[in-house]
Amino acid sequence: ALLQQSLLPASPIVQPPYYYARKIVPSLYLSGDFVNYAPALDDWLLFYLMDVSGHGASSAFVTIMVRQLMRRIVRRQVSSKDRESIARAPEGFLERMNTIICDNELEKHLTIFSGSLNMKKNSLRYVIGAHLPLPILITDEGARFLPGKGRPVGLFAGGHWEVEELKLPEKFILLAFSDGVLEQLPQESLEAQENFLLEKLKGCPANIEAVLPRLGIESNDNLADDIAVLMIARGYHEA
Repeated sequence: ALLQQSLLPASPIVQPPYYYARKIVPSLYLSGDFVNYAPALDDWLLFYLMDVSGHGASSAFVTIMVRQLMRRIVRRQVSSKDRESIARAPEGFLERMNTIICDNELEKHLTIFSGSLNMKKNSLRYVIGAHLPLPILITDEGARFLPGKGRPVGLFAGGHWEVEELKLPEKFILLAFSDGVLEQLPQESLEAQENFLLEKLKGCPANIEAVLPRLGIESNDNLADDIAVLMIARGYHEA
């Protein structure tokens, strides 16, 4: 668990006008949830939030493996100043991850939300691998889920995940959760849980510590499952 915690990125990071942060509230000693982000060539922020099936050391191992995969990809592209490849991110990331998991017969699969934020153009490219709840975009107009779908990573060899593209407003908050958050909500149906999330999170401040309390969840609660949170915001943290 200490190794896993040490591999998490620093949080929060303020790079005006952007802010990005992560939080993981584990239910057990070793978590299958992981959040990572890494700046690349000044213009991009690459990130993912994932939830590996099961618990324990084998799930934690997969989170570490995926982190190393992202690190190698970013390092290679940055060292070669390959701006064209980074501009296409996260294209191919889930496909590569899927191949590694299937080829090594790890008997694990994961759900994931992975993306690339172009901080120069304020645009987002992302992929979703069977991840629920869907990522939430909060603006002055309210809160809404981002569209996207795709199967879990690591269940079957082959496959393709569609990259979605979105031009972002000047001021926004992007929030993503692992599905452990749904286990803590009082509603029984997914539709009711999704409506609850949107209602409670509209107007949420750009501070990751404010997110779970707005949903009635405290860090010392007896959690049924791990909860991971990723927040990326723009326009709230000026120099």
